[in-house]
Amino acid sequence: MARSAKPRPNGGPKALGKASRLQAFAPDISRHVRLRQRLYKRIAQLQKEKEARRNLQSALRELESRYRSLVESAQNQTVLVRAQAELKGQVRHRTSELVQANMELHKEVEERRATEKVLREREAELVTEKANLQETNTALKVLLKRREVDKRDLEEQILYNLKKLVLPYLHKMQKACTDEGLKAYLSIIESNLGDITCGFSRRLSLEFYGLSAAELKIANFIRQGKKSWEIAGLLNLSIRTVEASRHNIRRKLRLDNQKVNLRTFLMSIT
Repeated sequence: MARSAKPRPNGGPKALGKASRLQAFAPDISRHVRLRQRLYKRIAQLQKEKEARRNLQSALRELESRYRSLVESAQNQTVLVRAQAELKGQVRHRTSELVQANMELHKEVEERRATEKVLREREAELVTEKANLQETNTALKVLLKRREVDKRDLEEQILYNLKKLVLPYLHKMQKACTDEGLKAYLSIIESNLGDITCGFSRRLSLEFYGLSAAELKIANFIRQGKKSWEIAGLLNLSIRTVEASRHNIRRKLRLDNQKVNLRTFLMSIT
């Protein structure tokens, strides 16, 4: 029966020797790795320090340049101090001017606001005054129209009174009077009355047709081209009353059976 072979270590005695040597150098390898890492770190640190020195040198050169510039600009310190003092004075003066200008501007703004307020109030007053003036103007127009109507009424009343109350008796006195001197005076009175009433000649001609005072008013308005409804409004009458007066006027003027325009006829006899 054959013997079973015993297992042998891999590589034999040579392999064992090599492993032993590697184990012996292991601490040195580890130390070498650490040294190498430290070396890399030191190299990196030196590079950073070198870069920092370059930056520092650059900064020093810049500072030196600035220093030289400052030294050059400060060679005449008295002029610099004087200029600085003058500058401060100018700043103070300018600041004072700005403060004063600001105060004046503020004052001007306040005054403008006050003026605008006054203008708004005045504008409101003017609007009110305008409305009042318009109302007053309307009232004056009404009063003027009424005054014109009253004036016509007065003229017509004077003419009517002269026709009915003065002239008839004056004519009787002239006929009854035998004194030639007195007759002359009566003629002068009649002539003077004619001069006084010459402005009423239009209405006087209608008196001879026997128109009443109310009919004279209506006839004058017809002559002016007023319609019946307008005359009614002016005289505060009804339209029916005005139409009836128109009919009476045509009858007294002997136009009731004729195709004659009443206004045209009234204008022709004045």
